[in-house]
Amino acid sequence: MDVLIVLAYNEQLNLEKTIIENIEYFEKVLVVNDKSTDKTAEILEQLTNEFEKLSVITNKKNFGPGKSLNIGIKEA
Repeated sequence: MDVLIVLAYNEQLNLEKTIIENIEYFEKVLVVNDKSTDKTAEILEQLTNEFEKLSVITNKKNFGPGKSLNIGIKEA
């Protein structure tokens, strides 16, 4: 299965564009939200309603990109 893992921390300005431009090329898109403090979570909620193959993991605290990538890989 082809899975795109997207790491997101306060990406409200870029996230929607990134997902929309890439979702058609993958069987699944997995976003790891690293405890964003902006509107990233709200955008992800809207997008998950729009795209069935979009999944979101929200970290309980900010782990940084390394651990977030490992979380995404483990889930994928």
